[in-house]
Amino acid sequence: MPSPSDEGSGPGDGRERPSSTARAVGEMNSTPAPTAELERARQAFLRDNPPRRLLVNSVPKSGTTWTVAMLSMLPGYERFPMERLEGTRPEELLNLQPGQVFHGHIMSSPGLFEILAEREIRAVYVYRDLRDVVVSNYFHLSSLNPKRAPVFFRTMSKEELFKAENLLRWCASCKRYVDVQVWKTVPGVPVVSYEALKADAVGELHRLLAALGFKAEAALVRHIVEETSFEKMSGREVGQEDPRSPQRKGVVGDWKNHFSAENALGFKLMFGDLLIDCGYEKDFLW
Repeated sequence: MPSPSDEGSGPGDGRERPSSTARAVGEMNSTPAPTAELERARQAFLRDNPPRRLLVNSVPKSGTTWTVAMLSMLPGYERFPMERLEGTRPEELLNLQPGQVFHGHIMSSPGLFEILAEREIRAVYVYRDLRDVVVSNYFHLSSLNPKRAPVFFRTMSKEELFKAENLLRWCASCKRYVDVQVWKTVPGVPVVSYEALKADAVGELHRLLAALGFKAEAALVRHIVEETSFEKMSGREVGQEDPRSPQRKGVVGDWKNHFSAENALGFKLMFGDLLIDCGYEKDFLW
């Protein structure tokens, strides 16, 4: 992608030419790349980028699967096989090979950062509004994977489960969410929010790839985003819900449809500071 510059007016016609950044963004958001152009972009990626070990890390239900899908579509890359792995222990990364993408939910620790450095693993951290994370976890346990839900989960209503005093009993992401702030300060680890990906997946993927040290042409970035869209991965339009699908609904702010006023109040008291620190709220007046 060309570096930002302002090239000013063109010779003779007096019209201002768009900057190189504007042209690149325009290229990314235009029509799908022709096959020949895409193939050239793939070959250029293989030529310019040595294979790397990649970790996509997050608290569960934050957009990890989507981000892994995008990075796994890079030429020469594949998902690391996660059979019989939880993706929560640093030592699980020891078998990660160049050209593989690991789907992780690993808490920060000196041991983890030591493995990342020794194995030359490039990491990306994904986070999401904790309220939407709670809702996504709820549907994961109630509809998609009920065998993993604790016994009490099946005896309570959603209203009861979303009470602050109960959240920490069943929603592991609530316990781990403090780790988001740690990852935001780790040098060399690009951080991206689910909401930013939803707003501009092409731009955010291009930014992540650059931060990871990759050179990727606009045609390749655009193709990856198109092929990993909610519509392509789920077979449904955004907002069309399937509680039993890993791609349940694909929207931002769905918590507003599930939190009662009492749930919201309790959540503010327990997690309000975290929402402010992560930029999701400016104060407690929500």
